Amino acid sequence: MPALGMWSTQTILRTVLVVHDEPQTRSLLSELLTRCDYEVVTAANGAEAVAALRETPPDVVLLDLTIPGMSGLEVMERIQAARPSTPVIVLSGSPDDSAALGAVRMGAYAYLPKPFEFEHLQRLVASALAARS
Repeated sequence: MPALGMWSTQTILRTVLVVHDEPQTRSLLSELLTRCDYEVVTAANGAEAVAALRETPPDVVLLDLTIPGMSGLEVMERIQAARPSTPVIVLSGSPDDSAALGAVRMGAYAYLPKPFEFEHLQRLVASALAARS
């Protein structure tokens, strides 16, 4: 039996699923969130997002509404069905806010219009995780 001082103090990383079709945005968000001590899983389209949801259940999802394969709202429905307690932060660069407002009505934790400051996103992710705990 290990001595008391030998217990591991390893922190369990919270997982963020980033669903975005633009490779540069996906990469940048992944890098910035990793620096904030999150484990990051990325998906470029709806099918990848649904697969990632099954393979590595995330603690929070960043979901761009304009993605190939299936709409962001369809992905949101799948997330709600499979993992209803997982907060979803919806990202959208569209000047038409109706889809984003629809996602919020469906239960999205927050809507963040693009462009946004990373610090704002970071606060939303932390808040979503705290609300989930």
